[in-house]
Amino acid sequence: DSGTFHEEAVLGSVKVGINDAVVLKDEDEDSGFATGLIQALWEDVGKGRGKAVRVWKLVHGCETVLGETAGPYELFVVPECLEYDIDCIVGKVDVCEENVNFDL
Repeated sequence: DSGTFHEEAVLGSVKVGINDAVVLKDEDEDSGFATGLIQALWEDVGKGRGKAVRVWKLVHGCETVLGETAGPYELFVVPECLEYDIDCIVGKVDVCEENVNFDL
């Protein structure tokens, strides 16, 4: 049994779902928080895991090879899957996707 997957979840008064950007409590990060793009929501009570979320990490442009040339509001998806208990979600973040044409 691989658990029950969900398209969305309600946390307090906030509804989150697949492809939403969220802030999560993460003690491994210097700031104590991480930002991620939700890839899966599930619960696996039978294995003691409970409700969980899998995200792709979002990082500020200055944390990439762009360094200080990145804009202060640029975020990039790092296809590194991170899993958290759903209670680690602090809130939802509004993120706008910028379509860039790299044709020169």
